[in-house]
Amino acid sequence: MWLCAFALTMALSCAQALASTAGTVISNTATLSFDIAGVRHTVSSNTASLILAETLDVSVETDAPSGPVPEREECAVGFVVVNHGSGTETFDLTAQAEGQGASVLFIAGDTDGGQVYDAAVDKPLANSQLTLGSGARTHVFAVIGSDCAKAGTIRLRALARTGSGVPGTVFPGQGDGGGDAIVGKTGADTNGTVTGTNLRLLAKSVQPSLTKSQTVETSDGSATANAGAIVTYRLLAAFPRATTGVEIEDPIPAGTAYVPGSLTLDGATLSDAGDDDPGQAEDGSILVGLGEVAPGTRIIAFKVRIL
Repeated sequence: MWLCAFALTMALSCAQALASTAGTVISNTATLSFDIAGVRHTVSSNTASLILAETLDVSVETDAPSGPVPEREECAVGFVVVNHGSGTETFDLTAQAEGQGASVLFIAGDTDGGQVYDAAVDKPLANSQLTLGSGARTHVFAVIGSDCAKAGTIRLRALARTGSGVPGTVFPGQGDGGGDAIVGKTGADTNGTVTGTNLRLLAKSVQPSLTKSQTVETSDGSATANAGAIVTYRLLAAFPRATTGVEIEDPIPAGTAYVPGSLTLDGATLSDAGDDDPGQAEDGSILVGLGEVAPGTRIIAFKVRIL
């Protein structure tokens, strides 16, 4: 007959005090220790693991008003977006001026952290999207066109891209680390508003700005920048107010060749020759002459092939 003594212990594979960060893997393995004929033995259980779900929560706060805005004044209205969720999340932002005589041109990020809009520094958010880590907060600016004093209520909405809806709604496998995502108490969809003529005047500069981005395409579908790959350049020109004498020029980079017929303005094809339309692709550069431009944004795109 075996003479046995048993002891059962739990060995945690991660720290006893775990931060509730979305995507964290919590796993544990039990160990069974026992004696047989005076010899100590141990066997381990299988390891049970789970991934902490991501909570989706967001709020939008407004900067405190700082007095009436003069009529015909261009401005930027400040908001603070806070990620109250437990994981990193991307939010879709939309802004609207509900009064007559003004409109939101675009939403800009606070690039330099100055909490004051500077058109030379604070660029429009790409696709009006903002990515924040858990607990992070940042300023954004709804840049208003002319006659800001008549804008009425300015409303900024933040919507979690992973999902939103009734608190407790689960999106299986959509959270950080492959865990579930769960809608928190805000519904992952919230609004912030500034009402009346007491809009905070945050604009430091109303100069136009130009933001350039690029994408790479290859014949095998990858995004590797090698010989033969096609690079698409996209220029986003933002005009906070009416501007005259506008020209945009971009030299074709060394080591590349312009793809004929690829020049577009706001999605419409422009001819490469210097003719009646505003664009041309000659003498090693792209040139688009817009002349007088109303408040808003214009998008120029063209392609080159890597040699």
